[in-house]
Amino acid sequence: MFGGIDNLRATGLYFPIEIGPDIGGSAAFANTGTSGATIGLLNAANTYSAVQTFNSGMLAATAPAFTGTITGTYTLGGTPTIPTSGLNGTLQAAQEPAHTGDMTNTAGSLATTVTKINGVDQTTGLTAYTPTVTSGSGTPTTVSATGRWKQLPNKLAYVTMTITITTVGTAAGVVLATLPTASSSSANYIGVCYEHNTTGNTGAAAVIGGLNTGRLQSAHYGGATFWVNGYAVDCTVTYETP
Repeated sequence: MFGGIDNLRATGLYFPIEIGPDIGGSAAFANTGTSGATIGLLNAANTYSAVQTFNSGMLAATAPAFTGTITGTYTLGGTPTIPTSGLNGTLQAAQEPAHTGDMTNTAGSLATTVTKINGVDQTTGLTAYTPTVTSGSGTPTTVSATGRWKQLPNKLAYVTMTITITTVGTAAGVVLATLPTASSSSANYIGVCYEHNTTGNTGAAAVIGGLNTGRLQSAHYGGATFWVNGYAVDCTVTYETP
């Protein structure tokens, strides 16, 4: 119709356009989907207005692949991996502060140490104490005792003692010895006694609620007495505290 390029030039409808190597700026072209369309991806930060889906094999980089904070919703293809080493069981101190009381730990550490149960120390043994010994009737001339005890959970106390009778004097009846802590008056608690120095005779060690609160009462089986010169009587009982 126009008779070639020369006629187009003559009509003024021909405008030559030069395409140089920098017309695309610093953008690189890449396929963006199954449609085969291509868009320029800047070598600076790219902003997307919709959710992006990245399938396995589409992203490759040397470690670290990504830094900073990723926000929004993303679908990543492939199978994620969880490291099996380098997990040392620690958290930030603000997430796991130091505990005090029955259970203790170092701030940030998941490892804990339980040293008490209901406030009762479980890491120590028995504590020594000295019982005071008297008799059901009369007065002993020379008698001594050594004891050991421990507070237990659930308001219980354990006590063991050895009563050494050197000279009976006028003492008779049951042997009475003070406890390291008060006993409950609501029930009776029965333990055992054993004379280990001479006879091997046994008996009962009783904490009688409401009668001898705070005191152990030992009695010989068969109605005999432990008030004999040279006897050494071991007594053990667990009882309730108020």
